[in-house]
Amino acid sequence: MTTNWKHIKTITFNEPFEIEGLNIWNYKWVDTGNKINLKDPIYFQDYCFSIFNVNTKKNNVFFAAGEFSNCVWGIYLQEDESNQLVKQKNQNNSSQIWLKKTIQVILIFIALGLFSSLIYFLYVFILGVKH
Repeated sequence: MTTNWKHIKTITFNEPFEIEGLNIWNYKWVDTGNKINLKDPIYFQDYCFSIFNVNTKKNNVFFAAGEFSNCVWGIYLQEDESNQLVKQKNQNNSSQIWLKKTIQVILIFIALGLFSSLIYFLYVFILGVKH
């Protein structure tokens, strides 16, 4: 699938801006190592912006961003060939998170030598069996 990048908005630093319900300034941007070449939508100056990822328990979003001038940021989102904004799949669905947390608890119990306590915990709390 061919993708293009569409200018979504020009904002000032820390101006609230949401992508899929996430204010991007409230999260750490992880640089994917990929870049896009583009033109400023007003002055048509060439820029090379990084593609960033913000990954939370609810959303996993990708966007390109960079400064047009001091504290003035351009935000871009991907489009597919039908000009629909590309939606990134949420890679942290609740079952994956639950499984990861459960494995962590099991490893902690084993590391502490409390395997019998773990079995009791599973027996009573998860299976709902009481004696």
